[in-house]
Amino acid sequence: MEKSKTYDFLIIPGVEITARGAHIVALNVYEDISAGLSIEETVELVHEAGGLAVLAHPITIHKGVKRLLRGEIFDAVEVINASSFPFLFSVSRSKAFAKKFGLAEVAGSDAHYFEEVGSAYTLVNSNLSIESVIEAIRKNAVTPCGGRIPFGIRLKREALVLKRKFSQ
Repeated sequence: MEKSKTYDFLIIPGVEITARGAHIVALNVYEDISAGLSIEETVELVHEAGGLAVLAHPITIHKGVKRLLRGEIFDAVEVINASSFPFLFSVSRSKAFAKKFGLAEVAGSDAHYFEEVGSAYTLVNSNLSIESVIEAIRKNAVTPCGGRIPFGIRLKREALVLKRKFSQ
């Protein structure tokens, strides 16, 4: 965190939590929230901790939402996830979900390796402070940007996953 001050770079505390049936990004949360709780319980705990609950990659094969949701409990939806497959379908359906519930639309790389960072990102209309960014997301003063992780980089990621799996 100290480096961020030196380089005028903001780090927002956050974690992706695996709830039963969905992944939820908790932003601006400084305490542990257990995995495996219901979606509703997880969102409630994120809010009690003063954080934002972002529905992560809701429409994608293998890691999307497993059941219909009450979208109004979330603060935002990750409408662009650079790792989502099929990408264009995922983006269009996620945007429709966000619009249906009037939720802020954000984007993320879902990077597992440094080459993937920045494939998708969120432009935020705010000052460079955690409080200002969180408030901008709450007010939907954000723009999701970016695209899918390039095929060559994605292939490299999958090869590394297989290598780890078979070397254990």
